[in-house]
Amino acid sequence: MIKFKIKQIRQYKGISQEELARRVGVDRSYISKIENNTNNGSITLHTFLKIMRALESEPSEIFEFCDNCKYKQKFYEQK
Repeated sequence: MIKFKIKQIRQYKGISQEELARRVGVDRSYISKIENNTNNGSITLHTFLKIMRALESEPSEIFEFCDNCKYKQKFYEQK
């Protein structure tokens, strides 16, 4: 679930996987594996926080403490 939300936020903000990877300092394929839950394990807290900083987002947006997050509003409007 966390990984799917990272993808939602990234797409909402119009950031490509390549750009996010550059900001975080990892390979684009790593971002793809995170978003598609194919990275054979979990994301480290350090990497998670780097991704949140790169997306200019708060961790609360991922954990659904934020009911009025912009990406959620846009996501649900598309359905």
